[in-house]
Amino acid sequence: MRTNSDPPTRPGIKIAVTGCRGVPATWGGVEQHCENLYSRLAQKGYEITVYARSYYVPKGITAYKGLRIKRLPTLNLKYTDALLHTLFSVIHILFKNPDIVHIHGIGPCFFSWIPRLFRPRMKVFFTCHP
Repeated sequence: MRTNSDPPTRPGIKIAVTGCRGVPATWGGVEQHCENLYSRLAQKGYEITVYARSYYVPKGITAYKGLRIKRLPTLNLKYTDALLHTLFSVIHILFKNPDIVHIHGIGPCFFSWIPRLFRPRMKVFFTCHP
């Protein structure tokens, strides 16, 4: 029996997160937002994978506050960083086939058409952070 103080669980729902630099958040509002939001969802039973940029998250960190961390390479350059990392993560996401893909940022959302085309049942949405 569940009481009002017990959080509902969502076993088996998988969420992939891309567009942010990664977690744990060392700086940046988007990263702090992602860390707070997804760690709370993980507590409720969601399976969260955060795609992190290899230069942002140190080697060896594969989990944090109930989140799976998947480090992927990128070129740490002003104009290619977010787009290249998001492209790599979206390709990886296609093979993992989560239920939901959440893309953060205007530039990274450029690739939101890829999972919609190749995995039409996958829910894809993005958040634009001002």
